[in-house]
Amino acid sequence: VNGQVPLPEDWAFTPFLVDDQVVDSRMREDLSALLVMGMAYDSQNASYASTLTLVVVDEPSGLVSLLSIPKDTRVLLSAYDEDGQTQPPYHGAISQAYYLGEAQGLGERNTVALVQELLGGVPLEEYAMLNLVQLRQLSNLTGGVEVTVDSSLASSYASFSPGRQLLGRNLETYASHSYLVSQDGQLLAGTDTQKIGRHQRLILAFLQALSDTLDQAEDPDALAQEIHDILRTSLDADRLADFIHSTARVAESGQVHYQILPGSDGLIGQDTYFLPDSAQTKAWVLERFYKELSLPSD
Repeated sequence: VNGQVPLPEDWAFTPFLVDDQVVDSRMREDLSALLVMGMAYDSQNASYASTLTLVVVDEPSGLVSLLSIPKDTRVLLSAYDEDGQTQPPYHGAISQAYYLGEAQGLGERNTVALVQELLGGVPLEEYAMLNLVQLRQLSNLTGGVEVTVDSSLASSYASFSPGRQLLGRNLETYASHSYLVSQDGQLLAGTDTQKIGRHQRLILAFLQALSDTLDQAEDPDALAQEIHDILRTSLDADRLADFIHSTARVAESGQVHYQILPGSDGLIGQDTYFLPDSAQTKAWVLERFYKELSLPSD
Protein backbone atom coordinates (compact mmCIF):
# COMPACT_ATOMS: atom_id res chain seq x y z
CA VAL A 1 0.00 0.00 0.00
CA ASN A 2 1.60 3.25 -1.12
CA GLY A 3 4.85 1.32 -1.39
CA GLN A 4 4.93 0.74 2.38
CA VAL A 5 4.90 -2.57 4.21
CA PRO A 6 5.05 -3.39 7.93
CA LEU A 7 8.57 -3.95 9.23
CA PRO A 8 9.63 -7.60 8.95
CA GLU A 9 10.05 -9.50 12.19
CA ASP A 10 13.75 -10.15 11.50
CA TRP A 11 14.59 -6.48 10.88
CA ALA A 12 17.81 -5.89 12.83
CA PHE A 13 20.99 -3.88 12.72
CA THR A 14 23.80 -6.38 13.06
CA PRO A 15 25.70 -7.43 11.20
CA PHE A 16 25.86 -4.83 8.44
CA LEU A 17 27.67 -5.40 5.21
CA VAL A 18 29.61 -2.68 3.41
CA ASP A 19 31.31 -3.91 0.24
CA ASP A 20 30.64 -7.45 1.49
CA GLN A 21 32.50 -6.76 4.75
CA VAL A 22 30.95 -6.91 8.20
CA VAL A 23 31.06 -3.54 9.93
CA ASP A 24 30.97 -2.64 13.60
CA SER A 25 27.56 -1.19 14.48
CA ARG A 26 27.65 -1.11 18.26
CA MET A 27 25.01 0.93 20.00
CA ARG A 28 26.00 4.08 21.84
CA GLU A 29 25.76 4.03 25.62
CA ASP A 30 25.86 7.78 26.23
CA LEU A 31 22.22 8.49 25.31
CA SER A 32 19.10 8.91 27.43
CA ALA A 33 15.69 7.97 26.01
CA LEU A 34 12.17 8.22 27.41
CA LEU A 35 8.91 7.23 25.73
CA VAL A 36 6.19 9.74 26.62
CA MET A 37 2.72 8.20 26.38
CA GLY A 38 -0.25 10.57 26.31
CA MET A 39 -3.35 8.63 27.34
CA ALA A 40 -6.99 9.27 26.41
CA TYR A 41 -10.33 7.42 26.42
CA ASP A 42 -12.56 6.39 23.55
CA SER A 43 -16.37 6.41 23.42
CA GLN A 44 -16.47 3.05 25.27
CA ASN A 45 -14.21 4.48 28.00
CA ALA A 46 -11.31 2.27 26.90
CA SER A 47 -7.89 3.80 27.45
CA TYR A 48 -5.56 4.21 24.50
CA ALA A 49 -2.31 5.99 23.68
CA SER A 50 -3.26 9.11 21.74
CA THR A 51 0.36 10.31 21.73
CA LEU A 52 3.61 8.35 21.60
CA THR A 53 6.75 10.47 21.52
CA LEU A 54 10.27 9.17 22.07
CA VAL A 55 12.57 11.81 23.56
CA VAL A 56 16.25 11.03 22.93
CA VAL A 57 18.88 13.17 24.65
CA ASP A 58 22.36 13.11 23.12
CA GLU A 59 24.30 15.32 25.53
CA PRO A 60 27.77 14.76 23.97
CA SER A 61 26.47 15.96 20.59
CA GLY A 62 24.20 18.67 22.03
CA LEU A 63 21.05 17.25 20.45
CA VAL A 64 17.53 16.50 21.65
CA SER A 65 15.46 14.42 19.22
CA LEU A 66 11.72 13.93 19.51
CA LEU A 67 10.28 11.13 17.38
CA SER A 68 6.50 10.74 17.37
CA ILE A 69 4.80 7.49 16.42
CA PRO A 70 1.31 8.18 14.98
CA LYS A 71 -1.44 6.50 16.98
CA ASP A 72 -2.72 4.64 13.89
CA THR A 73 0.66 3.05 13.09
CA ARG A 74 -0.03 -0.52 11.96
CA VAL A 75 1.61 -3.14 14.17
CA LEU A 76 1.10 -6.75 15.23
CA LEU A 77 -0.90 -6.63 18.47
CA SER A 78 -0.92 -9.11 21.34
CA ALA A 79 -4.40 -10.14 22.47
CA TYR A 80 -5.69 -11.93 25.58
CA ASP A 81 -8.94 -13.68 26.52
CA GLU A 82 -10.95 -13.11 29.70
CA ASP A 83 -8.72 -15.56 31.57
CA GLY A 84 -5.58 -13.71 30.54
CA GLN A 85 -4.47 -16.38 28.08
CA THR A 86 -2.63 -15.19 25.01
CA GLN A 87 -4.67 -15.20 21.79
CA PRO A 88 -3.39 -15.22 18.20
CA PRO A 89 -1.91 -11.79 17.37
CA TYR A 90 -3.50 -9.58 14.75
CA HIS A 91 -2.71 -6.34 12.96
CA GLY A 92 -4.13 -3.10 14.32
CA ALA A 93 -3.24 0.40 15.48
CA ILE A 94 -0.45 0.80 18.04
CA SER A 95 -2.73 2.98 20.17
CA GLN A 96 -4.75 -0.17 21.03
CA ALA A 97 -1.79 -1.98 22.61
CA TYR A 98 -2.25 -0.44 26.04
CA TYR A 99 -5.94 -1.32 26.35
CA LEU A 100 -5.40 -4.88 25.12
CA GLY A 101 -2.82 -5.55 27.83
CA GLU A 102 -4.20 -3.33 30.60
CA ALA A 103 -6.18 -6.02 32.44
CA GLN A 104 -3.07 -8.20 32.62
CA GLY A 105 -0.88 -5.29 33.77
CA LEU A 106 0.94 -5.40 30.42
CA GLY A 107 -0.31 -2.19 28.80
CA GLU A 108 2.89 -0.20 29.28
CA ARG A 109 5.22 -3.10 28.54
CA ASN A 110 3.40 -4.07 25.34
CA THR A 111 3.38 -0.48 24.06
CA VAL A 112 7.07 0.04 24.79
CA ALA A 113 7.90 -3.31 23.15
CA LEU A 114 6.03 -2.35 19.97
CA VAL A 115 7.87 0.96 19.71
CA GLN A 116 11.11 -0.96 20.23
CA GLU A 117 10.18 -3.32 17.39
CA LEU A 118 9.31 -0.41 15.09
CA LEU A 119 12.81 0.97 15.73
CA GLY A 120 14.54 -2.28 14.89
CA GLY A 121 15.04 -3.62 18.39
CA VAL A 122 16.90 -0.76 20.04
CA PRO A 123 16.94 -1.15 23.84
CA LEU A 124 14.04 0.92 25.13
CA GLU A 125 12.73 0.47 28.65
CA GLU A 126 11.86 3.82 30.18
CA TYR A 127 8.48 5.48 29.80
CA ALA A 128 6.28 8.15 31.37
CA MET A 129 2.49 8.17 31.05
CA LEU A 130 0.04 10.99 31.63
CA ASN A 131 -3.44 12.15 30.68
CA LEU A 132 -5.00 15.61 30.53
CA VAL A 133 -5.69 15.62 34.29
CA GLN A 134 -2.06 14.93 35.08
CA LEU A 135 -0.99 17.46 32.47
CA ARG A 136 -3.01 20.08 34.34
CA GLN A 137 -1.37 19.03 37.63
CA LEU A 138 2.08 19.52 36.13
CA SER A 139 1.01 22.90 34.78
CA ASN A 140 -0.10 23.93 38.26
CA LEU A 141 3.34 23.01 39.60
CA THR A 142 5.18 25.08 37.01
CA GLY A 143 2.77 28.01 36.83
CA GLY A 144 1.99 27.16 33.21
CA VAL A 145 4.10 26.59 30.10
CA GLU A 146 4.94 28.85 27.18
CA VAL A 147 4.41 27.70 23.61
CA THR A 148 4.16 29.28 20.17
CA VAL A 149 0.60 29.16 18.85
CA ASP A 150 0.20 29.03 15.08
CA SER A 151 -2.27 31.28 13.31
CA SER A 152 -4.56 28.44 12.18
CA LEU A 153 -5.18 27.33 15.77
CA ALA A 154 -5.68 30.91 16.89
CA SER A 155 -8.33 31.41 14.22
CA SER A 156 -10.30 28.45 15.59
CA TYR A 157 -10.46 29.61 19.22
CA ALA A 158 -10.89 33.08 20.67
CA SER A 159 -8.82 32.06 23.69
CA PHE A 160 -5.66 31.82 21.57
CA SER A 161 -3.56 34.52 20.01
CA PRO A 162 -0.92 33.70 17.41
CA GLY A 163 2.65 33.77 18.66
CA ARG A 164 4.36 33.06 21.96
CA GLN A 165 2.08 32.81 24.99
CA LEU A 166 1.59 31.20 28.37
CA LEU A 167 -0.99 28.43 28.37
CA GLY A 168 -3.49 28.68 31.19
CA ARG A 169 -7.08 27.51 31.16
CA ASN A 170 -6.74 26.72 27.46
CA LEU A 171 -4.02 24.09 28.03
CA GLU A 172 -6.34 21.14 27.43
CA THR A 173 -7.74 22.70 24.26
CA TYR A 174 -4.23 23.26 22.93
CA ALA A 175 -3.30 19.65 23.62
CA SER A 176 -6.46 17.94 22.37
CA HIS A 177 -7.57 20.02 19.36
CA SER A 178 -7.49 18.11 16.08
CA TYR A 179 -8.01 19.31 12.53
CA LEU A 180 -9.31 15.85 11.59
CA VAL A 181 -12.77 16.25 13.09
CA SER A 182 -16.04 16.27 11.14
CA GLN A 183 -18.77 18.86 11.63
CA ASP A 184 -20.64 16.49 13.95
CA GLY A 185 -17.55 16.04 16.13
CA GLN A 186 -16.43 12.62 14.86
CA LEU A 187 -12.69 12.00 14.55
CA LEU A 188 -11.73 11.41 10.93
CA ALA A 189 -9.17 8.88 9.71
CA GLY A 190 -5.63 9.99 9.03
CA THR A 191 -2.56 11.41 10.75
CA ASP A 192 -2.92 14.91 12.19
CA THR A 193 0.66 16.12 11.77
CA GLN A 194 -0.13 19.55 13.22
CA LYS A 195 -1.48 18.01 16.41
CA ILE A 196 1.60 15.79 16.65
CA GLY A 197 3.80 18.86 16.25
CA ARG A 198 1.96 20.64 19.07
CA HIS A 199 2.39 17.62 21.33
CA GLN A 200 6.12 17.49 20.63
CA ARG A 201 6.59 21.14 21.51
CA LEU A 202 4.36 20.82 24.54
CA ILE A 203 6.44 17.91 25.86
CA LEU A 204 9.64 19.89 25.47
CA ALA A 205 8.07 22.99 27.01
CA PHE A 206 7.00 21.00 30.07
CA LEU A 207 10.44 19.43 30.48
CA GLN A 208 12.03 22.87 30.36
CA ALA A 209 9.47 24.38 32.75
CA LEU A 210 9.85 21.48 35.18
CA SER A 211 13.62 21.88 35.11
CA ASP A 212 13.33 25.58 35.97
CA THR A 213 10.84 24.82 38.74
CA LEU A 214 13.14 22.18 40.24
CA ASP A 215 16.06 24.62 40.15
CA GLN A 216 14.05 27.20 42.07
CA ALA A 217 12.51 24.81 44.61
CA GLU A 218 13.45 25.03 48.28
CA ASP A 219 13.32 21.23 48.43
CA PRO A 220 14.04 19.91 44.92
CA ASP A 221 14.05 16.29 46.08
CA ALA A 222 10.53 16.61 47.46
CA LEU A 223 9.37 18.35 44.28
CA ALA A 224 10.97 15.65 42.12
CA GLN A 225 9.04 13.05 44.11
CA GLU A 226 5.82 15.03 43.60
CA ILE A 227 6.40 15.15 39.85
CA HIS A 228 7.13 11.44 39.88
CA ASP A 229 3.92 10.69 41.78
CA ILE A 230 1.82 12.69 39.30
CA LEU A 231 3.15 10.63 36.41
CA ARG A 232 3.08 6.90 35.85
CA THR A 233 6.69 6.17 34.98
CA SER A 234 9.34 3.47 35.03
CA LEU A 235 11.90 5.97 36.36
CA ASP A 236 12.41 6.68 40.04
CA ALA A 237 12.25 10.31 41.20
CA ASP A 238 16.01 10.91 41.01
CA ARG A 239 16.42 9.51 37.50
CA LEU A 240 13.33 11.38 36.34
CA ALA A 241 14.79 14.65 37.64
CA ASP A 242 18.11 13.87 35.92
CA PHE A 243 16.32 13.28 32.62
CA ILE A 244 14.31 16.50 32.98
CA HIS A 245 17.44 18.54 33.68
CA SER A 246 19.55 16.97 30.92
CA THR A 247 16.80 17.48 28.33
CA ALA A 248 16.35 21.13 29.28
CA ARG A 249 20.09 21.75 29.42
CA VAL A 250 20.80 20.28 25.98
CA ALA A 251 17.72 21.90 24.41
CA GLU A 252 18.80 25.33 25.65
CA SER A 253 22.41 25.14 24.49
CA GLY A 254 22.18 22.73 21.55
CA GLN A 255 19.76 21.67 18.87
CA VAL A 256 16.26 20.19 18.91
CA HIS A 257 15.05 17.96 16.09
CA TYR A 258 11.36 17.14 15.65
CA GLN A 259 10.46 14.08 13.58
CA ILE A 260 7.44 11.90 12.85
CA LEU A 261 8.11 8.21 12.25
CA PRO A 262 8.84 7.96 8.51
CA GLY A 263 5.92 6.58 6.55
CA SER A 264 2.51 7.56 5.21
CA ASP A 265 -1.20 6.89 5.61
CA GLY A 266 -2.62 3.99 3.62
CA LEU A 267 -5.86 2.07 3.29
CA ILE A 268 -5.90 -1.64 4.12
CA GLY A 269 -9.34 -3.09 3.55
CA GLN A 270 -11.68 -0.49 5.01
CA ASP A 271 -9.23 0.76 7.65
CA THR A 272 -6.76 3.61 7.40
CA TYR A 273 -3.37 3.03 9.01
CA PHE A 274 -0.06 4.81 9.21
CA LEU A 275 2.42 2.53 7.45
CA PRO A 276 6.09 2.89 8.46
CA ASP A 277 8.87 3.27 5.91
CA SER A 278 11.42 0.72 7.11
CA ALA A 279 14.40 2.13 5.19
CA GLN A 280 13.96 5.70 6.41
CA THR A 281 13.22 4.52 9.94
CA LYS A 282 16.39 2.45 9.95
CA ALA A 283 18.41 5.45 8.78
CA TRP A 284 16.99 7.60 11.60
CA VAL A 285 17.79 4.97 14.24
CA LEU A 286 21.32 4.44 12.94
CA GLU A 287 22.01 8.16 13.08
CA ARG A 288 20.65 8.56 16.61
CA PHE A 289 21.48 5.34 18.42
CA TYR A 290 24.61 3.87 16.86
CA LYS A 291 28.25 4.81 16.76
CA GLU A 292 29.71 5.75 13.41
CA LEU A 293 30.11 2.59 11.35
CA SER A 294 33.67 1.54 10.68
CA LEU A 295 35.20 -1.31 8.72
CA PRO A 296 37.03 -3.87 10.84
CA SER A 297 40.79 -3.53 10.95
CA ASP A 298 42.93 -6.17 9.26
